[in-house]
Amino acid sequence: MIKFTEIEGFHQIVKMLNKYDYLRPTKPITYRGKIKLHGTNGGVSIYPDGRVVAQSRTNELINGADNVGFAKWVAAHENEFKKLVSDKQIIIFGEWCGKGINKGCAIHAVVDKKFVVFMIQLGQLEDDTVLIQPAAIKMFLNGISDILILPWYEPAEIVIDFSNIDQMRNQLEKINALVLQVEACDPWVKDQFGVSGVGEGIVYYPQLHRRSEITKYMFKAKGEKHSVKIQKAPVILNPETVSSVAEFVRMFVTENRCQQGLTVACNNELDRKLTGVFLKWLCSDVLKESKVELEANNLTWDMVSGAVQKAAQRWWLDATTKI
Repeated sequence: MIKFTEIEGFHQIVKMLNKYDYLRPTKPITYRGKIKLHGTNGGVSIYPDGRVVAQSRTNELINGADNVGFAKWVAAHENEFKKLVSDKQIIIFGEWCGKGINKGCAIHAVVDKKFVVFMIQLGQLEDDTVLIQPAAIKMFLNGISDILILPWYEPAEIVIDFSNIDQMRNQLEKINALVLQVEACDPWVKDQFGVSGVGEGIVYYPQLHRRSEITKYMFKAKGEKHSVKIQKAPVILNPETVSSVAEFVRMFVTENRCQQGLTVACNNELDRKLTGVFLKWLCSDVLKESKVELEANNLTWDMVSGAVQKAAQRWWLDATTKI
């Protein structure tokens, strides 16, 4: 299975480049953004032997497994996807979204669930080509019905010079202003479905061609209403500082992250039997996303993990008590 990449925050990319200077781009990178849809990550893997397999972010959906109807939808379109079979594995990445998949955004008012494609990988290797240009994706998927293709969000380009701090700060101000606009009203959902409401944010894609290049430098920018971490702006240059373990926990064990854990790890089932599953996912997610902040604040995971688990457990017990 070829998984979709975990998209980093901008400050995490900067930290990586400061630590491994040889990875710093030798020239400015041009970015374009796509609206971040608040659904669930889905993929269609088309193997050279003709198999068509649906996948979630973490697993192939086989042997009856499903992800809020996505595997069933893929099965209904299997013969169409088979037309794309080639000598390389093809993975079509998108967001499976609509009513009943997460909540709190304009896309959740769309009754019929939609598969909205934002990237296609041609091959299994990190250096294989990916398609991110909407026109190229549309051409590649020509003939596949019931698929939507996520366009670029205008205004079009943001150029970032990772060797110039002042230039980065200026560009982040522009990005943060755009994210606030999207949060106020998702422009794609309004244009596509006539529904006005909250947008989750923007994902910025470097205008490159190889998976290894794109995943190294792409970043996400979420509005406050859907960020899983408390920070002063959607996109920041440096990690936030905290004065205590309790403040670290408040930063990372948020309502949004807990809701995400309920959806991703527990398939929206508030069942006490899933307590261990929920806690394992949430602690793993915080550890994965907080490495920069831990280092910046002279903390270790051993110092905060117990408090993180206790806060997550309080949220879970409260949520499961209400049902």
